[in-house]
Parts: sequence; structure tokens; C-alpha cells
Amino acid sequence: MTPKALDYFIRGATDRGLLLVMDYAENRADEIARLAATIQAWPEDDLRPIRLVLLARGAEDWWTRLM
Repeated sequence: MTPKALDYFIRGATDRGLLLVMDYAENRADEIARLAATIQAWPEDDLRPIRLVLLARGAEDWWTRLM
């Protein structure tokens, strides 16, 4: 997902917020890092919750490389 597309989704979210689900997350580290950075940079006065759920196929420790 591009930053522009994410911005569109966030701006269009209802007051209940936004849930983003990324499948095959173990193969999408760069995209996930960009999404997380965009979410973290979102203005603090926008109180709608944004959740990013990562789905993976393996039990590896791939997520430690994201930190």
C-alpha cells in the first residue's frame, strides 16, 4: 500500500477508527515499516484508533528485524 493510499484510508475512517490487516507479513517488511511510520506520524489530535494486524505463515522471529 502506498503512503497516499494509506492517507486516503485514514482520512476516510469513521469515528470508530481503522483496522488494517497485512497478510504474509513475513515477506513485506519494507511495506510494514512504511505503514507503521505513517501511522506513528499521524497527528495526535486525531483520536480515531488505527490498528495494524500482521498475519504470517511461519513461527519464525521475522518481526524482530522490523524493530
